[in-house]
Amino acid sequence: MAITYKQLADICGVSRATVDRVIHNRGKVNPDVAQCVLEAARQYDFRPNHVGRALALASNPLKIGVLVHLTRIEVFQAVLNGVHAAQAEISALGGEIIVKEQKGFDAKEQIRLLDELIADGVKGIALSPAQDVRLRGRLNELSRSGIPIVTFNTELHGLETLSHVGVDNVHGGRIGAYLMDLLLRGKGGKVLIISGRLTQQSNYQRVDGFVSECGTYFSSLEAVALQLNADEEQLAYDITRKAIEDIPDLAGIFMVSCGQTGACRALEDSQMVGKIQMIAYDLTPATEAYLRKGIIQIVIDQDAYEQGNMPPRILFDYLFSKKSPPSNRVISRFGIVTPYNV
Repeated sequence: MAITYKQLADICGVSRATVDRVIHNRGKVNPDVAQCVLEAARQYDFRPNHVGRALALASNPLKIGVLVHLTRIEVFQAVLNGVHAAQAEISALGGEIIVKEQKGFDAKEQIRLLDELIADGVKGIALSPAQDVRLRGRLNELSRSGIPIVTFNTELHGLETLSHVGVDNVHGGRIGAYLMDLLLRGKGGKVLIISGRLTQQSNYQRVDGFVSECGTYFSSLEAVALQLNADEEQLAYDITRKAIEDIPDLAGIFMVSCGQTGACRALEDSQMVGKIQMIAYDLTPATEAYLRKGIIQIVIDQDAYEQGNMPPRILFDYLFSKKSPPSNRVISRFGIVTPYNV
């Protein structure tokens, strides 16, 4: 994202006046200092007219709407943290981010919140869309009316977007199969898959990736059950306890969504810690604690903070300085976290 005179001056450890002299080639400046300023200006996409435009926006801020769902869960709290960091940066340039939080993941509610954002006067929208044709239709109407859409975490087929920020969740499922095979030392075994909801794209894509990779490369791994916990801790607990009772030779749990605390408590209460290998998603305070205790063996992290931070910055750069995003799909790599590198 482009920066201001003050930010450029702070980066180089000089005054704003020095930056001004270098940028406009007026007055004498130490050559080393001038080189530092110019290199930083190129690196951070500094454009002098941004200051004037930011001043012009002071009385009429450029508004961007961000809709974040499932904010009751830790991973989407990390998304919110990323949004709030972008909010502070954008406000310095005369922009405003309006955040709407959604406790669940209901398409009808998303449409209602979108309409509120439009009524608030937003010029761009970032969201993780539910899989719903009505929502797709409403978003495409907005896109065609000149309001750019950036999605994060979850995509929606047929949606006309400026960009998407996220990970390749099918690949994430494949990674899970590979790691489970390593944990079970190639001997295979029965694996319980716990997913939040199959209406959330990231969930079912991870499941598909895991199952397809087992069928292709790791046939000794057997996905014996797929259970949905709606991202609820207690339901994850109940599912795990029942699976342990019903499948005495259960070897692994692949948890593609939230509810990790419930599943981990079930392993503890059943005295199966270390006997059943568990792979979970998203490095949060809870999953980090269970990694350290050896209840979760591996966490596959998708950098939720960046998924919240990048979309509003992409929208602001596009609307403020006509700068196109680096790609129409910004796909990050998964992080693999173990007790040894947490």
